[in-house]
Amino acid sequence: MPTRMWLSGFVIAGLSLAAASGKDVPRLTIKSGTPQTARAWVAARATRYETGFTAALVVNVSPAKLKVRFRCITRGCEFPASDQPDTVARVDASSYDVQSVKGTASIKLTIWTDTPKSVVVVAQPADATAPQVRFVLNER
Repeated sequence: MPTRMWLSGFVIAGLSLAAASGKDVPRLTIKSGTPQTARAWVAARATRYETGFTAALVVNVSPAKLKVRFRCITRGCEFPASDQPDTVARVDASSYDVQSVKGTASIKLTIWTDTPKSVVVVAQPADATAPQVRFVLNER
């Protein structure tokens, strides 16, 4: 009898673990792109500084087909409209959605700000409130 109870407990535990792993919890980790520093410049009669960062912001994603939202959370920070790959869609002035490819999502950014400063760009799953990762980009 104790062996039968042990086996039934083992089967129930196995079923609960299988059910829990059936739905992947979105997870992001930074692969590269932070911290970065780039030169800010302003055109004549322009009201904002523009900074182009050369290295892409890259995150590892799980599950591998996850859409990631990159969003600037620093006050006065915007992304000017720019040519992007087909995997990138503009959401608004301060965010882009990026469809991951083979477990990574990446984007190259140009940023507009009122004054040169450090800005923070966060990445998180586009359709969830899962934990986010932060990129620090310094303008000088």
